[in-house]
Amino acid sequence: LPHHIRQLITAKRRARSRWQRSRYPSDRQHYDSIANELRNVLSCHRSASYDNYVSSLSEHDKSLWRATKRLLHYPNVSSPLRRADNSWARSDEEKAETFASHLRLMFQPLPDSDPVNTSRVLEFLDSPLPLSLPPPPFTPSDVSFQISRLPTQKSPG
Repeated sequence: LPHHIRQLITAKRRARSRWQRSRYPSDRQHYDSIANELRNVLSCHRSASYDNYVSSLSEHDKSLWRATKRLLHYPNVSSPLRRADNSWARSDEEKAETFASHLRLMFQPLPDSDPVNTSRVLEFLDSPLPLSLPPPPFTPSDVSFQISRLPTQKSPG
Protein backbone atom coordinates (compact mmCIF):
# COMPACT_ATOMS: atom_id res chain seq x y z
CA LEU A 1 0.00 0.00 0.00
CA PRO A 2 1.16 3.55 -0.59
CA HIS A 3 2.59 5.53 2.30
CA HIS A 4 -0.34 7.96 2.61
CA ILE A 5 -2.83 5.07 2.91
CA ARG A 6 -0.74 3.44 5.63
CA GLN A 7 -0.67 6.78 7.47
CA LEU A 8 -4.47 6.98 7.22
CA ILE A 9 -4.75 3.46 8.65
CA THR A 10 -2.57 4.34 11.64
CA ALA A 11 -4.51 7.60 12.15
CA LYS A 12 -7.77 5.64 12.08
CA ARG A 13 -6.42 3.16 14.64
CA ARG A 14 -5.30 5.98 16.92
CA ALA A 15 -8.66 7.76 16.59
CA ARG A 16 -10.55 4.54 17.36
CA SER A 17 -8.35 3.90 20.39
CA ARG A 18 -8.88 7.43 21.65
CA TRP A 19 -12.65 7.21 21.14
CA GLN A 20 -12.80 3.83 22.92
CA ARG A 21 -10.92 5.27 25.89
CA SER A 22 -12.85 8.54 26.19
CA ARG A 23 -16.26 7.82 24.58
CA TYR A 24 -16.61 11.49 23.71
CA PRO A 25 -18.94 12.24 20.77
CA SER A 26 -16.32 14.54 19.25
CA ASP A 27 -13.78 11.69 19.25
CA ARG A 28 -16.38 9.45 17.62
CA GLN A 29 -17.00 12.04 14.90
CA HIS A 30 -13.26 12.34 14.29
CA TYR A 31 -12.92 8.54 14.09
CA ASP A 32 -15.90 8.26 11.70
CA SER A 33 -14.55 10.98 9.41
CA ILE A 34 -11.12 9.31 9.21
CA ALA A 35 -12.76 5.91 8.60
CA ASN A 36 -14.89 7.34 5.76
CA GLU A 37 -11.88 9.07 4.23
CA LEU A 38 -9.88 5.84 4.41
CA ARG A 39 -12.75 3.90 2.83
CA ASN A 40 -12.91 6.36 -0.08
CA VAL A 41 -9.14 6.40 -0.57
CA LEU A 42 -8.99 2.58 -0.52
CA SER A 43 -11.82 2.40 -3.04
CA CYS A 44 -10.04 4.83 -5.36
CA HIS A 45 -6.74 2.95 -4.93
CA ARG A 46 -8.43 -0.39 -5.66
CA SER A 47 -10.13 1.06 -8.74
CA ALA A 48 -6.91 2.63 -10.00
CA SER A 49 -4.92 -0.56 -9.48
CA TYR A 50 -7.58 -2.58 -11.33
CA ASP A 51 -7.57 -0.05 -14.19
CA ASN A 52 -3.78 -0.29 -14.30
CA TYR A 53 -4.00 -4.11 -14.34
CA VAL A 54 -6.57 -4.14 -17.15
CA SER A 55 -4.62 -1.64 -19.24
CA SER A 56 -1.43 -3.70 -18.83
CA LEU A 57 -3.03 -6.87 -20.25
CA SER A 58 -1.64 -7.91 -23.60
CA GLU A 59 -2.42 -10.69 -26.02
CA HIS A 60 1.27 -11.19 -26.82
CA ASP A 61 2.39 -12.45 -23.39
CA LYS A 62 -0.87 -14.41 -22.82
CA SER A 63 -1.83 -12.25 -19.83
CA LEU A 64 -5.14 -11.30 -21.47
CA TRP A 65 -6.03 -14.96 -21.97
CA ARG A 66 -5.05 -15.87 -18.40
CA ALA A 67 -7.25 -13.07 -17.03
CA THR A 68 -10.13 -14.18 -19.25
CA LYS A 69 -9.72 -17.77 -18.10
CA ARG A 70 -9.69 -16.70 -14.45
CA LEU A 71 -12.83 -14.60 -14.94
CA LEU A 72 -14.71 -17.30 -16.83
CA HIS A 73 -13.70 -20.17 -14.55
CA TYR A 74 -16.87 -21.35 -12.87
CA PRO A 75 -16.78 -23.33 -9.64
CA ASN A 76 -17.59 -27.01 -9.90
CA VAL A 77 -21.21 -27.76 -9.12
CA SER A 78 -21.97 -31.09 -7.52
CA SER A 79 -23.96 -33.14 -9.98
CA PRO A 80 -27.18 -34.91 -9.04
CA LEU A 81 -27.01 -38.54 -7.93
CA ARG A 82 -28.96 -41.44 -9.40
CA ARG A 83 -31.22 -43.18 -6.91
CA ALA A 84 -32.04 -46.89 -6.81
CA ASP A 85 -35.29 -46.25 -8.74
CA ASN A 86 -33.27 -44.49 -11.53
CA SER A 87 -34.57 -41.03 -10.62
CA TRP A 88 -32.27 -38.12 -9.82
CA ALA A 89 -31.53 -36.87 -6.30
CA ARG A 90 -31.01 -33.13 -6.72
CA SER A 91 -31.40 -31.49 -3.32
CA ASP A 92 -28.96 -31.93 -0.45
CA GLU A 93 -31.53 -33.85 1.61
CA GLU A 94 -32.22 -36.27 -1.25
CA LYS A 95 -28.47 -36.81 -1.78
CA ALA A 96 -27.95 -37.46 1.93
CA GLU A 97 -30.79 -39.99 1.94
CA THR A 98 -29.36 -41.69 -1.16
CA PHE A 99 -25.91 -41.95 0.44
CA ALA A 100 -27.45 -43.26 3.67
CA SER A 101 -29.41 -45.99 1.89
CA HIS A 102 -26.34 -46.97 -0.15
CA LEU A 103 -24.13 -47.18 2.94
CA ARG A 104 -26.86 -49.11 4.78
CA LEU A 105 -26.79 -51.73 2.01
CA MET A 106 -22.98 -51.88 1.82
CA PHE A 107 -22.19 -52.14 5.53
CA GLN A 108 -24.35 -55.01 6.76
CA PRO A 109 -23.17 -56.83 9.91
CA LEU A 110 -21.71 -60.27 9.34
CA PRO A 111 -23.84 -63.29 10.26
CA ASP A 112 -23.31 -64.71 13.74
CA SER A 113 -20.84 -67.62 13.43
CA ASP A 114 -21.03 -68.85 17.05
CA PRO A 115 -24.42 -68.15 18.67
CA VAL A 116 -23.54 -70.06 21.85
CA ASN A 117 -20.51 -67.87 22.53
CA THR A 118 -22.49 -64.73 21.69
CA SER A 119 -25.24 -65.66 24.15
CA ARG A 120 -22.63 -66.36 26.89
CA VAL A 121 -21.02 -62.96 26.29
CA LEU A 122 -24.40 -61.20 26.43
CA GLU A 123 -25.29 -63.02 29.68
CA PHE A 124 -21.97 -62.01 31.21
CA LEU A 125 -22.48 -58.38 30.19
CA ASP A 126 -26.01 -58.35 31.61
CA SER A 127 -24.97 -59.86 34.97
CA PRO A 128 -24.72 -57.39 37.89
CA LEU A 129 -21.31 -56.24 39.01
CA PRO A 130 -20.03 -57.61 42.37
CA LEU A 131 -20.33 -55.17 45.22
CA SER A 132 -17.04 -54.04 46.74
CA LEU A 133 -16.54 -53.68 50.48
CA PRO A 134 -16.34 -50.15 51.87
CA PRO A 135 -12.84 -48.91 52.73
CA PRO A 136 -11.77 -49.45 56.34
CA PRO A 137 -12.39 -46.45 58.59
CA PHE A 138 -9.49 -44.42 59.95
CA THR A 139 -9.12 -41.88 62.71
CA PRO A 140 -7.24 -38.58 62.95
CA SER A 141 -4.60 -40.32 65.06
CA ASP A 142 -3.98 -42.75 62.15
CA VAL A 143 -3.42 -39.76 59.85
CA SER A 144 -1.06 -38.13 62.33
CA PHE A 145 0.88 -41.39 62.73
CA GLN A 146 1.32 -41.74 58.96
CA ILE A 147 2.46 -38.09 58.69
CA SER A 148 5.02 -38.62 61.46
CA ARG A 149 6.49 -41.57 59.55
CA LEU A 150 7.17 -39.41 56.47
CA PRO A 151 10.74 -38.11 55.92
CA THR A 152 11.14 -34.56 57.22
CA GLN A 153 13.42 -33.17 54.48
CA LYS A 154 11.21 -34.25 51.56
CA SER A 155 8.28 -32.49 49.96
CA PRO A 156 4.94 -34.28 50.36
CA GLY A 157 4.28 -34.48 46.61
